[in-house]
Amino acid sequence: MTATGPTARGLVSEAEGTQPKLSNGGHHDGEQQQQPRRRRTSTTLDGDGQDAGILLPDGRRVKRPSFPAQPDMYKRVPAHLMKPDGTPNYMLMSLTSNVYSILPEGTPLTPAVSLSQRLGNNLLLKREDMTPVFSFKLRGAYNLMRQLSDEERWRGVIACSAGNHAQGVAMSGRELGIACTIVMPLNTPSIKYQNVDRLGARVVLHGADFDEAQRECSRLAQVHGLTIIPPFNDPYVIAGQGTAAVEVLRQTDVSKLDAVFIPVGGGGFLAGMAAYIKAVAPPRVKVIGVETYDADALAQTLSSGQHLTLSEVGLFADGTAVRRMGDETLRVCAQLVDEIVLVSNDELCAAIKDVFQDTRAVPEPSGALGVAGAKKWVQQNNLLGKRLNLVSVVSGANINFSRLRFIAERAEVGEGKEVMLRIVIPEKPGAFLALHSVIHPRAVTEFVYRYSSSKRAYIYLSFYLASSSSRANAHSATATTGTSTPLPSPHELRTQELCEIFAALNRGGMQALDISDNELAKSHSRYLVGGGGRHGNAKSKSRGGGGGGGVNERVFRFEFPERPNALRKFLETLPSGFNISLFHYRNQGGDVGKVLCGLQIPEGESSARFDGWLQGLAYPYCEETQRWAEFMGQDDDDDDDEGEATGP
Repeated sequence: MTATGPTARGLVSEAEGTQPKLSNGGHHDGEQQQQPRRRRTSTTLDGDGQDAGILLPDGRRVKRPSFPAQPDMYKRVPAHLMKPDGTPNYMLMSLTSNVYSILPEGTPLTPAVSLSQRLGNNLLLKREDMTPVFSFKLRGAYNLMRQLSDEERWRGVIACSAGNHAQGVAMSGRELGIACTIVMPLNTPSIKYQNVDRLGARVVLHGADFDEAQRECSRLAQVHGLTIIPPFNDPYVIAGQGTAAVEVLRQTDVSKLDAVFIPVGGGGFLAGMAAYIKAVAPPRVKVIGVETYDADALAQTLSSGQHLTLSEVGLFADGTAVRRMGDETLRVCAQLVDEIVLVSNDELCAAIKDVFQDTRAVPEPSGALGVAGAKKWVQQNNLLGKRLNLVSVVSGANINFSRLRFIAERAEVGEGKEVMLRIVIPEKPGAFLALHSVIHPRAVTEFVYRYSSSKRAYIYLSFYLASSSSRANAHSATATTGTSTPLPSPHELRTQELCEIFAALNRGGMQALDISDNELAKSHSRYLVGGGGRHGNAKSKSRGGGGGGGVNERVFRFEFPERPNALRKFLETLPSGFNISLFHYRNQGGDVGKVLCGLQIPEGESSARFDGWLQGLAYPYCEETQRWAEFMGQDDDDDDDEGEATGP
């Protein structure tokens, strides 16, 4: 299936006039596509038969939990757009939305040619990154602001956002002549608040974090009588986001569509698109939400059956880093979504690269969730080469330039092409050559070594797998020749090749550990291989400039907020007598800084004071003392003190 349906040009809603004749999108591949091999179909609430429930990331299929309607939220919705049960009819609301006054062309649906070939399935990208504000958020904000009364427009609107929603509200206000105030945290990157200011909104920088900014937003709204424009939890915002689904089903042959992959944060985008797709498309078309492992509010809520608030969320995919879904968005998603897929940050980085290779555009991490989810779903369900027809939403491209380094570094790992190993080799002449002979002719991407023992050497090594180079050709051949002989999956090829490498290393007296999926190793250990401090003689720096120390070292991973005085708070509150024996920080372009810290606890010191400090610091942390020792090669070589490292 290719994007041979009509373009979004002319998708003017019923509320805005008649619809002109739809033109052809012009995306052809010149070949007649074979019918996809069908998997087991799953019914939905709008389909025939009994509902099959929701498939969760852990493989469990659960009964759909029921969440209450929000009648106070429906006051703006006219009676003819309501269902008999008293809830909004989001299909009709999307069809009669007002977004095409500001987005007359809609957004295109383009084929991902290279990725489709590698997956052996036909993948189309819904390019929401091509709106004037580079994200889908314009749809919902504009649709809601068009519903405001004359008095509400005169008073103005306010929103709290440090990202895409802020720009959507600001541009909508400019187009509608409505004064906008956007409240942002003090640590908001300048590029974001400058863009909002450029669009004509008044920017208020307030608070150390989003929660403080949100409280200020509520206060200003009450004091000045401003209307708050929520980012997702409003019927008109949901319906506005749903117009993307209206376009998708007009831009492609819905009778051949198998699944649509939609990113999930607060749930407005997923709710709006799911409501329209499930009302219009054949029941077998799956709506699949995609979250990250460290921001999976929907998956956890559906699993428990209760509306949960996450204690913390990862901020790499900051556009979907939401601790709690909206009440209304959750109600709709729980009714309609078929599956939830979780992806890692590395898989997101690989998906960003995939989108770039097919479009020469760079989506933000949250914007690549749909693509990462489609890849994961295909691989997990052994659907490589099945010629399924899939749509992934590329939801935004407001990316910080400083993040590109981290993304480029992790993309190959996320795709399984690059492997990272911690290898122990004999500390003797010729050992490096023997190690390289096992890896050769694979391309080495990183090699880290530091002398730490007279008996053995600890090596950090990363390289490209040989099997990755032939993967695309293998899958392409499966799709084109139609052979019935199953070929190994990428994961199976990777495992097979690593087993052969490990066996060869063992024969040479070397030991290897695959650390490709270990965050401690990827963020810190790789830069500190060979570090010491294991006998208490580390040359460390305490906050008071003095010694102290002792041999009782504990190692922690912290996430520092990337804002002024975050490090100073850490140092100033560190209790006296606790000595810093190791400290490693690397800026990765995100909203949090990843820190590895070793702390020497004085002999006889009660753990209560130290644990109290950790809790009071309120920085997310994870103790890594044992794993740090394993990765860094903490030997008991009492006979090689002369060559021992004394600290990283």
